[in-house]
Amino acid sequence: MVSINNINMDQNSGTRTRNPILRTMEQLKDQKSFNEFGEQMLLNMGANKIGSEDFLGKSCDVYEMKSTGTKLWVWEWLTSKSITQSRGIEINLTATRINEGGSVPSEKFKIPKKLY
Repeated sequence: MVSINNINMDQNSGTRTRNPILRTMEQLKDQKSFNEFGEQMLLNMGANKIGSEDFLGKSCDVYEMKSTGTKLWVWEWLTSKSITQSRGIEINLTATRINEGGSVPSEKFKIPKKLY
């Protein structure tokens, strides 16, 4: 089983769940490029490309997933913004900056000894 591990570095905790898109990834393994793979993943998940929009100075493709009430702004196959409206709740995830060419300190990749 391939799982998704979510780690909360601030609380030194984490969770492990099954990967819900593993089957789709297996079906798309022969795509020619990462861009083609990324777009096919979104399309297979029910997303429709509805346009493009500048966000944080980057030209993003905008996708909508009506089944989940989600709208995504994607640049270089990184989601820079998403809005989900479901059951009267709105969830906004928004990047505040994109730092190209920078480096991430190695301590950001240290996994806590106790995950859960």
